[in-house]
Amino acid sequence: KKDAAKGKGARAAEADSVAPTSRPDVTRRGMDMIGDLRTDALHEALARAPIEDDTLTALLILAIAANNVTVASGRASGYGACAQQARRLIADDGTLAYDRDTLRVVAREVLSDVLSCRENRSNSGVVARVAGAAVGADEFLPNLATEEFLSCLSRTALEAALQGTSVLPRPRVKDTRAALVAHFAEGRFVHPAALFAPQADAIAEWTERHAHVDEGDDGEFDETDDDDGDDEHGDYAVAAE
Repeated sequence: KKDAAKGKGARAAEADSVAPTSRPDVTRRGMDMIGDLRTDALHEALARAPIEDDTLTALLILAIAANNVTVASGRASGYGACAQQARRLIADDGTLAYDRDTLRVVAREVLSDVLSCRENRSNSGVVARVAGAAVGADEFLPNLATEEFLSCLSRTALEAALQGTSVLPRPRVKDTRAALVAHFAEGRFVHPAALFAPQADAIAEWTERHAHVDEGDDGEFDETDDDDGDDEHGDYAVAAE
């Protein structure tokens, strides 16, 4: 009996030592309100406040590195690479701090992380083609007169590639490929299909697809599926009354 009474006393003392749940300074609802107000103020500033070109470039880089942006990169750097680059523009006190050379380097790196022409989920679509044409990326394409690439061409396409050369079609496609490879051994052959400039119909389709906004779309996010689960403001759970 003494041991039982002692156990009860210990549990009671332990319960008394647990601090009562304190009301947070700002409830979750309050943080939600702050988030909405901050967003509206940010959008207003971006639309109306004077912003220098270098700052605008830096902000665009930060936007790409934001938590609500997912990039399927075509580079081996992979997930989170944009944020790793963007951190070079932010000082320890949270302000933008960079020189113009650093900004240029980071901008190039982030563009390389985002833009991709690979035929997989990283494909950026027509915008990557436009970007490539704008910076003269055609000049950086390698010699495509290789057995590996030429074997991907039909006979008709292969023989069309002979135009402007001294190479004549051979009876066997394999021999025609070999002759074209030999012809460009010291030169550079780029198939027209590899050039960056997109076809006019691709531009028209992309422009049409992004030209219209559905009626009633006011730019607000749909929060109907939002739940009350934990989020980054989990510490601000609704306070006890």
